[in-house]
Amino acid sequence: MKKRKKKALIYTVIVILLLVFFQKRITTLVYHIKVTYQLNNSIVWDESKPLKWSHFRYDSSRDIPDDILTHVGFLHRYHVDTELDYESYTLFNPRKSIVADTTDSFSLRIAQARFDLCEIYRRKLQNEVEILKINTYSEITANEIDKLYNKNHVSFEREWEEFMKLSKDEVELGLINLETRIDKVLY
Repeated sequence: MKKRKKKALIYTVIVILLLVFFQKRITTLVYHIKVTYQLNNSIVWDESKPLKWSHFRYDSSRDIPDDILTHVGFLHRYHVDTELDYESYTLFNPRKSIVADTTDSFSLRIAQARFDLCEIYRRKLQNEVEILKINTYSEITANEIDKLYNKNHVSFEREWEEFMKLSKDEVELGLINLETRIDKVLY
């Protein structure tokens, strides 16, 4: 019995030491797995691959604005060490995106505009990170990157909220104006 307890204690100490010693690598691995999962379960923005009805879950019982709910956002990953390593993506989440009426192509245009607008702000974020890398003479902190992310995410959501506040009579013109802006920036 004493031999078993001694072995268990030794194994426990070894596991604890390994966890402490490899904590940073384990954390990085877990983060990498989460990012990979999100990338594999989302649609990454690509100008040659517009959204289709098949990308949405159909639910006619849902009461949602413009009969469509488009779940988009940006994903970023970075490593701050001696030099900043930064990547970002604009993602569409099909599991959280819902359509109540697939006969109205106007709704799909609105969904595409939201996805495209998110890409504009992701590119803005990417550009601001690159400028930060060029203009920063000391180490860049994770806090600085997170502030840029939050600023651009809030700006994206704020602009989208303004679009969603348009009355039914204004939506057509508002969408045309938004699509024109998107075309100038992205294409």
